[in-house]
Amino acid sequence: MKNSLKTVSVNNERNYGIDLLRIVSMMMIVTLHVLYQGGILENISVSSLRFGTVWLLEIMCLCSVNCYGLISGYVGYGRKFKFANIINLWFEVVFYNITINAVFFILYKLKFFSTFMGEFSENIILPLTKGTYWYFTAYFFMSFFIPLFNFILQELSKKRMTYILLTMIGIFSIFYAFFFGRQIDVFLLGNGYNILWLSALYLIGAYAKKYGFLKNIKKYKCVFIFLINSILLLICKFLEANKISVSWFHYSLFSYNNLLHLINGIMLLIFFSKLKLNHIITNFTKFFAPVTFGVYIIHLHPILWKWLEWRFVSYTQYFHPLMIAAIIVTVLIIWLVCSLVDRIRLFIFAIFKVKKYCVKIENTAQKLFGKLYDKYFF
Repeated sequence: MKNSLKTVSVNNERNYGIDLLRIVSMMMIVTLHVLYQGGILENISVSSLRFGTVWLLEIMCLCSVNCYGLISGYVGYGRKFKFANIINLWFEVVFYNITINAVFFILYKLKFFSTFMGEFSENIILPLTKGTYWYFTAYFFMSFFIPLFNFILQELSKKRMTYILLTMIGIFSIFYAFFFGRQIDVFLLGNGYNILWLSALYLIGAYAKKYGFLKNIKKYKCVFIFLINSILLLICKFLEANKISVSWFHYSLFSYNNLLHLINGIMLLIFFSKLKLNHIITNFTKFFAPVTFGVYIIHLHPILWKWLEWRFVSYTQYFHPLMIAAIIVTVLIIWLVCSLVDRIRLFIFAIFKVKKYCVKIENTAQKLFGKLYDKYFF
C-alpha cells in the first residue's frame, strides 16, 4: 500500500516550467478581468468577428484558476506543508489592504479624487470575512487539510486513488452539468468558486506529480487538445448567444468545474512540466514567479477593481487587430506593474523579517496545541 519515498524525492526537484505556468496563469487571470470587468465582453456584437476572437480569448483563459489549484497539488505533494507560508500570505493581503486604502485616502485628501472609495474597518485585517478574494479564502481553509490529502495520496494504492479521482470528476464535472441548469446546486460547488473544487484540483495535481500522469503524451498533443476544447466551448457560446440550447444539457461556460476547463488546465500543467527552459527564461521565471499572488491581490483590491469597471469599452471600437493588441498590452501592463510593486513588498517583508515571525507564530501554535493535546486528549 505504501509508495516509495524515493519517487517523491526525485519529483521534488524544482520544475521551473511549473513556475512559468504560474506566471502565465496569472496573465490569463488578468485577461479575464480586463475582458469582463473592463466591459469588453458586454459590448461586443454577436454578429461581429470581434465576438469570436474576444470570446475565444476569454475561453482559453478560463482554465487559469484551475491551473493554480492543480499547481498547488503538483508542488505540494511530497513536501511538508508549512503553515507559516499561509500566515505569510495573510500578512500580504493585510499589507495591501492597508497600503492601498491609505494611498487612495491620501490622494483623496489631496483632492485627486472627489470621493474615497476605500474603507477602514475590521475587514482590512480580517480579509477572510470580506469575500473579496475568494481564492485566498478557499485556499486558506483548504491548507489545513493538505497534510490529510498528502497522507491519503501516500497511503492509498494508485488503483484506489484513480477510482476516487475519476469518481470526483464524474460527480463534480459531468453529473453536475445535468443538474445545475435547473438551479439545484446539489453539491454546493458554486461553479467551482469554493474549497471543495479547490481540494479536488489539489488531489488531481498531486496525483499527476506522484504518478507522472500522461507523462508520455507529447507537448503538441497537449496544445491540440487545449485548442479543440476551446473551440468546442466557443461553439457552445455561439449557441448560447443565439439562444440555441439543448434542453438536457445545462453546462455553464463560466463554471471552473466545467469538464473541458479542467481538461485544459491539466493539458497546460503537463505541457509546462515538460518544458526545458533556457537560462534567460529561467531567470525571468525566478524573478516573477514569487510575485504572482501579489498581482492577484493588488488588481482585485476593491478600489482598483472598481476603477477597472468598464474601463476598456472603447477597445471594442478599434480596428480588429488593434483591439487584440490593445487587450494584450493592457494585460501585460497591469501584470508588470503589479509584479514590480510586489517585488517592493517582498523587499519590505525581508527587511522586517516577516517570514521569520510567521515561522515563530506557527511554532508557538504547534507548541500550544501539543500542550492542550497532552492535557486533554492523550
